[in-house]
Amino acid sequence: MIEESENILRLKRELLKDPNHILFVTRSIEGYALGKVALQTDKLINRLRFRARPANKEQWAKTAGVMDQISEMVEKFKGAVAEMTEYKDTVRITNNVIENEEEAIKSIYSFVTVPRTTAGKSLFPLIVRIDDIIFSYRSKHEVWESVAKATDIANDALRKLNDYTAEIAGICNVDYKPAHVVRKLLDLEDGNGTRADKEITQEAKLDEGVHVEEKPETSKKGGRKKVQVTEDTGMSQQEDATL
Repeated sequence: MIEESENILRLKRELLKDPNHILFVTRSIEGYALGKVALQTDKLINRLRFRARPANKEQWAKTAGVMDQISEMVEKFKGAVAEMTEYKDTVRITNNVIENEEEAIKSIYSFVTVPRTTAGKSLFPLIVRIDDIIFSYRSKHEVWESVAKATDIANDALRKLNDYTAEIAGICNVDYKPAHVVRKLLDLEDGNGTRADKEITQEAKLDEGVHVEEKPETSKKGGRKKVQVTEDTGMSQQEDATL
C-alpha cells in the first residue's frame, strides 16, 4: 500500500509539470465521486474521437449522437451549480484555492489531471464548484433542508455523468466499472451482483485508482481486442494520478 501510494504521488508530480494541469482537492464525498467519474469521461471521449470510423455507419451514428450530448452534459452541470447556489445570500461559499501544490497532492482526496477534451476542461472546474458548495453548506448552513437539496442535486449530476460515461464505454468496447465510492452513492450493484454497501474507508479509497488496461480477449468474431477499465492501485505513466 505504501509503495503504491508513493507511485501515485510520483505520477502526480509528473502531471504538475504540464502547464495545462488541473489540480483540486475534494472536500465532500460527492465531489470525490464526481472527480473519479469525470476522469474516465474525459479519457473515453478522447478515445471515442480517435477510434470512430465513418465506414462503420452504425458506430459512427452512435458516436455522433454521444458527441452531441457533451455540450448538453456540461450545461446540466452548470445548471446544477446554479440551482445549488440558490441560497448564496445566506451561505458564504469558500474558495478552493491551492497555494502549495506539493502539499496538496499528498492528500488522498486530491486529483491531478491534464484534460484531453474540451468537455473535460469544462467539467472539472464545475465539479470543484459543486464540491465547494456542498462543503460550505454542510459546514456553515443551519437549514438542513438546503443541505439535503444540494446533496440530491449533486447525486443526480453524478448519476447522469456515470450513465453517460457508461454509454461512451459501450461504444468504445470498454468494460466500465464505476469506482466503489460511485457505486456506494448511487446504490449500484458491483460486478458480482451485490450492493456496494461496505463502509468507505481511506484504505478503500486508495484501492480505487482506476486505469484503462488493454487486455486481449478472443471473441467469437475472431481475435478482437477488448479494452477493460479495471480497479487497481497501479497506474501507467499515461494515466491521471488520482487516489
